[in-house]
Amino acid sequence: MDPRIVDVAPMPPGQCLFSQDIDGPWIDLGLVAPWIRPYGYLSVKYVESLARDVLEMVPKGPGLKEIRKLQATVIELREENEKLRAYVEADKALKAVA
Repeated sequence: MDPRIVDVAPMPPGQCLFSQDIDGPWIDLGLVAPWIRPYGYLSVKYVESLARDVLEMVPKGPGLKEIRKLQATVIELREENEKLRAYVEADKALKAVA
């Protein structure tokens, strides 16, 4: 069976193999691993945290919207910064003439 996301762990134990997290949703690996646990699950939260923190990946869904808003804010702030620099240069020029 291919890995799939499930809201409820169909086989015990209902926890992540690595983080021991007991909150779903889960990535059901379809893996029977008696030397580790009777059945293998990964917490979606755990995998997302690894992707974000270790691989610097952008989260899918609402996180992407936040990033797009932040990118727009950065562009606006850069434009405002350029205007302020122009004012400072103009002020310097005026003071030099006076």
